[in-house]
Formats: sequence, structure tokens, C-alpha cells
Amino acid sequence: MQQGFRGQTVFHTDGDFRKYLRDMRELREELGVRIYAWCLLSNQVHLLLDPGSDPEALPEFMKALSLRTTRHRNRRRQQNGSLWEGRYRSSPVQTGYWFLAALRGIELQAVVHGEAAHVGSYRWSSYRERMGRAEPYCLDPHADYLALGRTDEERRESYRLLMRQGQSEQEWHHIELALRRSQPIGDDMFTQSAANKASRTVTSRNRTRPRSRKS
Repeated sequence: MQQGFRGQTVFHTDGDFRKYLRDMRELREELGVRIYAWCLLSNQVHLLLDPGSDPEALPEFMKALSLRTTRHRNRRRQQNGSLWEGRYRSSPVQTGYWFLAALRGIELQAVVHGEAAHVGSYRWSSYRERMGRAEPYCLDPHADYLALGRTDEERRESYRLLMRQGQSEQEWHHIELALRRSQPIGDDMFTQSAANKASRTVTSRNRTRPRSRKS
């Protein structure tokens, strides 16, 4: 998740939304990042991404996307300055139950923030593409979604039912708190495993970091 600096509007026109989506699609192809869900609000974006075999692809993707959007805004409005509120916030998501919960949570953001009355009426999320109501653009399939049915229509109907059920307060709280703290989204075992993996990665990097030269 990334939001505008001090809550400022990021997307002023339909063209701004479309530019962001074009950039997202181009960088997806360039860096090999898979996009499982997205929702663009007037002052923030929510994405469910997979960097694949290269974890560095994710920060590269977000950095390039942020820079392109900032340059577009500054050039169009003839101004300078920050567009985004610092660095994006991210959390690893456990597959299965919590992946589908995160998927729904992202595509429901426009309703939650009052930018749409119904998820199906909002043009700037992946829900319409997922439901076959928009041309395929930049949405990748995920095994958890594909497992919802044997055909596209079966999967769509299963997902519609999940969306109608909404999310429990417990799910919302867990996802929002984890994202705010950049912690894993999943059960206790997944959370602990992800924390241990992150700790080992940091330790390994520190061990291999070259010593600074003293003058």
C-alpha cells in the first residue's frame, strides 16, 4: 500500500489512472512481477504482488512505478515536490485462506473508503477484470483463485459469493495491523516462520557486507 503525501490526491483524472495502469503493466513485463489484485483510489494504491524468484524485483517495481507517477504529475501540473508519503508499506501474505482474504480486502477498498457504492461499479480495481467485465489488462492468475472452480464462470460465482459475505472485523483488523507494521499476514505459524526467515536474511546480509575503509 502507498498513499499520497499528507493524504493529497494522486489521481486527478481518468488519464492519471490509465497512465498508472500502463506503467504497471510495462514494469510487470520488464521485471517479471506478477499482479494478483489492484485497487487505485484517488489518494492511494493497494496492490497484491509476487516478485517471483527475485525478491529485489518488488522494490524495483515500486520505485520505478512511484517515480513515473511523480514525474507525470509534476510535468502535467508544472510543479515539483513529493507525491507519495514516503516508502510504500508491504506485508508477506500466506497462501490459502489469508491470500483470498487479502484479495477481497484490496478489491473492496473503494467501497470501504466511500469512492464507490458497490465493488462492481468501480472502474479502477481488478474486480471488473476478474469478473470478465473488462478487457484483460494486467491481472495474473493465482492457484488459490483458480481452485475456486473448474471454469472461469464457476470461479467467478464462487468469488462473488465470497465478496457478498464481506470480511469479518477480525480479518480487517489483522490485515490492517499487519500492513501498518509491515508484518506477515497469516496464521501464527506462518508469521513466526516469515519473521525467522527475515531475521536470517538480515543477518546474512550483515555478515557479507564489506567493511568500511578507514582513512
